[in-house]
Amino acid sequence: MRISNFSMARNYRTNLTKNQYTMYKANEKVQTGRRFSTMSEDVSSGLRAFQVRRSLAKNETSIDNVRDVQTFYKSAEDSVNHIQQIGQEVAGLYTTALNGTSKEDELNAISKQVTRLQEEILTTLNGQFSDRYMFGGTQITSAPFATNADGYLTYKGVVVKDITDKDSDLYKELFDDPSYIDLGLGLELNGDKSELVPNTVFDRSLNGLDIIGYGPDNMYDVITDILNSMAGESPDPKHLDRINSAYKDTAVYLTKLGADVNYLDFTMDRLEADNLNLIARQDALEFIPREEAILDWQMQNYVYNAALSMGSKLLQPSLFSYLS
Repeated sequence: MRISNFSMARNYRTNLTKNQYTMYKANEKVQTGRRFSTMSEDVSSGLRAFQVRRSLAKNETSIDNVRDVQTFYKSAEDSVNHIQQIGQEVAGLYTTALNGTSKEDELNAISKQVTRLQEEILTTLNGQFSDRYMFGGTQITSAPFATNADGYLTYKGVVVKDITDKDSDLYKELFDDPSYIDLGLGLELNGDKSELVPNTVFDRSLNGLDIIGYGPDNMYDVITDILNSMAGESPDPKHLDRINSAYKDTAVYLTKLGADVNYLDFTMDRLEADNLNLIARQDALEFIPREEAILDWQMQNYVYNAALSMGSKLLQPSLFSYLS
């Protein structure tokens, strides 16, 4: 079968263009370091890369959430520690008032110190972090704690010393007040998709009643009773046991809060390790080692030059070649 020069030249130019394009793509890999720039170049790796990217984006969102809760909880831990120290200091001052040698002027001085410390407790309970009230559960835009006309503490408008029945609807309303956030624990909904499964999310809300207690023996109101006792110039020893018990209960809650902070630190370490593994997986799928890319480009460059050399021998010169 006879093959014309025109047909041979056309096929040669087509193949040479393909070789040139292949060399161009090899050079692009050297310049960018990417294995492919469009999905059509490697559909399998592209699909897997998108899956890794989705996992990476979700993991980075979880890291941001953990970092936010970490700073929030560490700030709260400092505040609870301050309240616990105030309770201990009030107990020390009241011990001095009960020792039998304190005169009226000394009682007045002690009373002023205790009043100032009590004010610090209220200020701390209404403390804010990033314009969010820390100890109001889901009530984050208005101060949760205040005092009534008698000087006793209120929480969300409810007198704290009157909260005594754990089975009451009021108790459940005040304490069953979660604020869930996704920390990469495998967020799930229950069977009817109406509620989150608690162990797949983290409850970031903090209730100030867990810190100072509730009922008549909450720390703030015990201090109010102490002040009333000293105002009558007959300090009652029973209040000393109450304030000691109150600040020790706060220390117990501080231990729990510290355990939550440690859990958040552990979660952050896990997520950061996952992030490194996902990044390594993404690099393996989307990027090519530089030495491999350069070797591939050198090979394609050699093939292209060989094709040019072959073309000079394969294609016969025409009259137009001489005329040009």
